[in-house]
This record gives sequence, structure tokens and C-alpha cells, in this order.
Amino acid sequence: MGLKGANVTLLDYSDVALEKAQTLFSQFNCRARFIRGDALTIPNYLINNFDISMSFGLAEHFKYPQRQQIFNFHFILLKEKGISFISVPNAFCFPYRIAHLFLKLFNKFPLLEIPFTHAELKKNAYLAGYKSCEIVSSCFINAFDEFLIKKYIVFLC
Repeated sequence: MGLKGANVTLLDYSDVALEKAQTLFSQFNCRARFIRGDALTIPNYLINNFDISMSFGLAEHFKYPQRQQIFNFHFILLKEKGISFISVPNAFCFPYRIAHLFLKLFNKFPLLEIPFTHAELKKNAYLAGYKSCEIVSSCFINAFDEFLIKKYIVFLC
């Protein structure tokens, strides 16, 4: 989106992640604002400031109540009629579950990761304040394409 002229802001708690993002953006001659911060404690100047909020692989690494706070984070960033894209693992994706179990058994996946069901996603979205929620899932056949498939969720304000 930045290459198409959008104003891009990235927020991450990791200096390493921000440095890698800065390097990538500079390679494409793309401008962005890089903020070191925590999605659980939003700076006031970011609230109601964005048309789109996105995260890919964030919410599933938290237990409740922080898990709900990630959805709240996305919602409060948005201007009226904004949209959020949140990608999380599908709790019912068989290839994902097998791969995740395999990695856990061999200590190759040290992070907490709790996949979502459709019901959990909708509950989190509506509790955060979204007026509508569309869930776009990958199908079982396509799951083998990426091995650790993600489910893409679209929340509309």
C-alpha cells in the first residue's frame, strides 16, 4: 500500500523487527513511520487516526484478557468506517494443527500460539466494537500450499 501512495505506520515492540522493516522499506524506496511500542498500551496520538489497521500473526500469541485487547487495539486505531485485517491461525485447519503439534513435540516452536475458531473471532470483534465482521478462511485443500496456513479475517467498522 505504501508503494501505491498510502501513508504507512508500523508499530512493533522489537527494535530488530523495526530495523528489518526499515531496511525493507528503504530497498523499495517506500516511506513509513516506524514506532517502537506495545499493542497493549496504545499512545493516544494513534487513536482514531487510521483508515486501515492490520496484523498478521499477533493475536494468537496472547491469552485472555490480552487476546481481547489486541482486537480492541485494532478498533480504537480506526477512523469512522475504517477496516481491520487480522490474520490468525484457524483452529480447525488440520494441516496447521498437525504441523504445530509436530513443531511443539520437537521444541521447534517455543511461542505460545492459540488458534481461533469462527465463534471466537466474531465474539472478539463485536466485544471490541466492530459493527460487522466478515471471516475469510482458507480451504482445507489450499492449506497444504503454505503448510502453516493462516485464516484471514476482515472486520468492518
